[in-house]
Amino acid sequence: MASGAGNAVVEWHQRPPNPKNPVVFFDVTIGTIPAGRIKMELFADIAPKTAENFRQFCTGEYRKAGIPIGYKGCQFLRVIKDFMIQAGDFVKGDGSGCVSIYGSKFEDENFVAKHSGPGLLSMANSGPNTNGCQFFITCSKCDWLDNKHVVFGRVLGEGLLVVRKIENVATGPNNRPKLACVIAECGEIYLPHSSTRRVQQLILWPPSLMHPLPLTQGRCATSGRLKKERRTTLEASLSFNARRYLNCPGPL
Repeated sequence: MASGAGNAVVEWHQRPPNPKNPVVFFDVTIGTIPAGRIKMELFADIAPKTAENFRQFCTGEYRKAGIPIGYKGCQFLRVIKDFMIQAGDFVKGDGSGCVSIYGSKFEDENFVAKHSGPGLLSMANSGPNTNGCQFFITCSKCDWLDNKHVVFGRVLGEGLLVVRKIENVATGPNNRPKLACVIAECGEIYLPHSSTRRVQQLILWPPSLMHPLPLTQGRCATSGRLKKERRTTLEASLSFNARRYLNCPGPL
């Protein structure tokens, strides 16, 4: 929980937005159909190292041999209804890959933010201090994960509807979706009202099909074109207990 003004207490998934925090996005396809955009605030004010790792994998700033690598084209490999959706393994594509902008893995930054409800971004791991590229988005309150997984952001507005679409895709062995749930595009959104935030410059991802969506002013990692986005609020509260699904088999 996060403390608000006076004695008020604010759940982390309902925390008032901090305009200084980065906002990134995923444009998701399910099968071959555009499912919508997941817009996410990264808690750079709470977990700056973890937030920056995720941000660079969204924008393509992290490169190997001059080639941008990150979440573009990555699939959600593990989906458990009423619990979480997991993605981020662009290394091996099977849930075993682990890499970060700091090396193969990095330490648990802190456990300040809690798994208080749906739509929270948290790091998947294979034990203490094994954070890399894999992450999950909660579909419910998961407080048994507190102090074990680092919460570093949250889904904003209508993005939770897209999370629910992924959550409800039929799954097969190992909770893998039967329809491919793909991060077709990703990047960082420029918020005009935040004068202290830098504008993310154009990142040259390999060319791919853009899915036009009603989007806040922002730049796509592929084209840099400005878009506009609607804003609404969606809240939900569910409960499920299955910590074991959040463990990556191991680092590279």
